[in-house]
Amino acid sequence: FRKFAIQLSMVYKTILQEFKTVHIDEPAFVMDLTDKEIDIIKEMYKIISMDTAKINLFTYYEDIDWLEDFLKLPVDGYGLDFVNGKNNLRNILKLGAPYLKDKTLFAGFVDGVNVWKTDVKHAIINLDYLSKMTKEIFVTNAGPLYHLPVTLENEKNLPQYLYNSLSFATEKLEELSAIKNKDSIGYTK
Repeated sequence: FRKFAIQLSMVYKTILQEFKTVHIDEPAFVMDLTDKEIDIIKEMYKIISMDTAKINLFTYYEDIDWLEDFLKLPVDGYGLDFVNGKNNLRNILKLGAPYLKDKTLFAGFVDGVNVWKTDVKHAIINLDYLSKMTKEIFVTNAGPLYHLPVTLENEKNLPQYLYNSLSFATEKLEELSAIKNKDSIGYTK
């Protein structure tokens, strides 16, 4: 497997020469990986990052058990799920600023999997802590929004208490904007 993975990383390296910045999703990084698999990932990203393209590496859906090694990968930015990967936040705060001081962090505080509203106040507080540890920080969804219905706009037959608790993809984008603007007014969980 290692031989194929290294060959694949050479192909990626060639492709990346055409771009200034790339976003790579690696949701499989949250799986239970062996030390051997993690070593192959490190080797692959060492090759992939040899080019001048800025690489922003995203993982989501759960915690990443090998977070310290993940944060040592030679990329420019990391996207982490702080909703379903609740330990990611605790572990990154424990590791501290040395791992993020010259990196960009894409902090996933808006759930892309479930339909419940985001705790905007909680996200703002944690974003503030993380912003002190990193060169640059962006709030983002914790996973792709394609898992969700598009909007609540046409949902007219729901009880009000339920409607007030829901947030579909369009509303999740509004939550991202509210967190970015540190505006928690009107957002209660």
